[in-house]
Amino acid sequence: MVLAGACSSSSKPVFTPTTGRSSGGGATSTTAPVSGTTTRTTTSGSTQAVSRCSTADLAITLATPNGAAGHSFQPIVFTNSSSTPCELKGYPGVSFVAANGDQIGAAADRRPGTPPEVTLNPSDHATATLVIVSPGIQQGCDPPHQARVSNLHIYPPNSTAPVDIPWAIDECSSPTVHQITITAVGVAV
Repeated sequence: MVLAGACSSSSKPVFTPTTGRSSGGGATSTTAPVSGTTTRTTTSGSTQAVSRCSTADLAITLATPNGAAGHSFQPIVFTNSSSTPCELKGYPGVSFVAANGDQIGAAADRRPGTPPEVTLNPSDHATATLVIVSPGIQQGCDPPHQARVSNLHIYPPNSTAPVDIPWAIDECSSPTVHQITITAVGVAV
């Protein structure tokens, strides 16, 4: 998965997949975050606070995965479906869940790194990548230690409201085996 930084005159990039639409926005400059918001000063001198993207602000979807050597790389796409800019910074929470909502296996570990601040204008999107080790090649995940997953349970960064996306695959059911890893939003694998 290759990500490109589309830059406006803002001091921080807005990340979008290379196949996605480029986000630019108007001529603005950005100051440091204050209490969970970023203040934007436009060329006309007015200011606009950019708040954190909540689950309600986002459409969360899966893009086409790819894989190699017993791993699959599943892009998770966060699209700003609100009418105002919002900001994402950090890691989504991701886990496998059964039809009854119970978690299956361990939640995704965070891939090390410093998460960028990603400002999403309305309809812009950014991705995080879920790296999944095939259960058949991981010790402790042989067929007796696998279970049918119904959904991916995804929390946007710094949110407490999840979104469930259908995922009907057998995955590792052991909570001690770390089968999945997640990148920060806006970080390529």
